[in-house]
Amino acid sequence: METSRLTTPAEHSARTEASRANRLRKALSEIGRAYHDSACPEALVLAVAELGFDGRALDGIYCGRDGRAEHRISPKVTLVHVWHRMEVTGRYEVTCYLA
Repeated sequence: METSRLTTPAEHSARTEASRANRLRKALSEIGRAYHDSACPEALVLAVAELGFDGRALDGIYCGRDGRAEHRISPKVTLVHVWHRMEVTGRYEVTCYLA
């Protein structure tokens, strides 16, 4: 006799968040493959918000040639955001990952 196992709302929620985080990792990888006009490119804010995370966590003033910030975008997910401004072009190299 085979029994089916129903998932609890908490298990479903955890799987859904993990799936969204995986999709965000892919978007962050794409963002890191280009140079940007600002330390916090619009593509980063849109990717976070479109996947249902808290895009307001990225609100702030990003300044300096080099910087690092940690943004809590959900109770279990932190986005680490690092930038470096190129001297010659003035454009930014942006690297992000989830912790």
